[in-house]
Amino acid sequence: MTPTQKRQHRLENNALGAAQEAMRAMRRYPTFHSTHEGYAVLLEEVEELWYEIRLSKSLKLTRDGRHEALQVAAMALRMLAEL
Repeated sequence: MTPTQKRQHRLENNALGAAQEAMRAMRRYPTFHSTHEGYAVLLEEVEELWYEIRLSKSLKLTRDGRHEALQVAAMALRMLAEL
């Protein structure tokens, strides 16, 4: 597998994971009432990701950082789906 194919595979797996997480959140929590609410939820996830990035001594995402990045992607997808 070429480096490009590896990146594409990771991208597809992460996109699927974000979509699954967005669907889980849509089942668990009420629909966003407005773009302001969607933005607030997305901002909260971005702030949590930023916190994990600041804690890390590595140039790569930690396990917790990857989780938060997935949450950011999921909430962005949720906004697109609901609003």
